[in-house]
Amino acid sequence: MEQMTFSTPAILFSTVSLLFIAFTNRYISITVLVRQLHTMFARDKTSSIISQITNLQMRLRLIKIMQSFSIASLLFSSSSMFFIFLNYQNTAKILFGFGIVIQFAALCICAMEISLSTKALDIELSDIELNDNSLNSIPSFGKKPEGVLN
Repeated sequence: MEQMTFSTPAILFSTVSLLFIAFTNRYISITVLVRQLHTMFARDKTSSIISQITNLQMRLRLIKIMQSFSIASLLFSSSSMFFIFLNYQNTAKILFGFGIVIQFAALCICAMEISLSTKALDIELSDIELNDNSLNSIPSFGKKPEGVLN
């Protein structure tokens, strides 16, 4: 069986660090939106604002899980390096494997959060009246603009 070196689990360090920064930036931008929606909700309790707040609450939960999984992945990778140092190769490989699996789960949750982000934009755009001539001239995907022939 091949020996694992320090560089193997160290691969996750840069990946996890970059993902953690991305997750944190998403969290910060959502907190700004929550504060804005809270102010809007105090003035106008429309269903679209309530839908947006519900969406943001779910996204915040997912980001919290993503961050927790990324931290756990980093801890498993660090532990793996420690066990490589102690020359416990099997334990190091198992811990590194857990780190990779947990990071994979964080990325899957990230995909779910991005999907919710898209739904949030749909909620926001649903309030726009498409009767305005300037908006009617914008073609949507799958539809031909008016006046275009086959």
